[in-house]
Amino acid sequence: MNIQTEIDKRKTRKPLLIISLFSMAMMFVAMTSGYFVSKTTKSWVAFDLPPVFLVSTLIIIVSSFTLHMAVKAARQDAFSKVSKMIGLTAFLGLAFLVTQLYAWNVLVSMGQFFAGSNQASSYVYVITGLHLTHLLAGLVLIGIMWNKAKKQLYNRETAHNLSLGATFWHFLGGLWVYLYLFLIIAG
Repeated sequence: MNIQTEIDKRKTRKPLLIISLFSMAMMFVAMTSGYFVSKTTKSWVAFDLPPVFLVSTLIIIVSSFTLHMAVKAARQDAFSKVSKMIGLTAFLGLAFLVTQLYAWNVLVSMGQFFAGSNQASSYVYVITGLHLTHLLAGLVLIGIMWNKAKKQLYNRETAHNLSLGATFWHFLGGLWVYLYLFLIIAG
């Protein structure tokens, strides 16, 4: 591959990522708008979110910080730190996933089911489930980045690629914080 081809790829990756993130954001805006409309129906029964959602929120915020540290380390050619920070991000991402699934179990124990109990609980499952679907894609990406980091493929010259993956992960974290606050405030 020649240098010009790599430069052309770099120029197109970020705009494509931004378009993808915007599309995902619009989907969640539509979901939260539907939440408000459905809230006016008779079958809406408000309930408190399980506290474990706060735990998962803190976990994803910390994971965003660890991935930021990985990008920073890559720009300094600190190979072992890049790998460690991405590995820690992967661990935290899995911890987020586990706490979300645990929160669903807590919802069930509260009598809040995906279908049949009320529209409010259905929305919580759909919104958190859609976010988890995107998070799974993010975890696959983190795994790929971790594999590349172990091979010392990220340095000051290639940190741009790691930065793009981090942008996606930061978006997922920011999106979750928005969704969590929305569900708490609009609940």
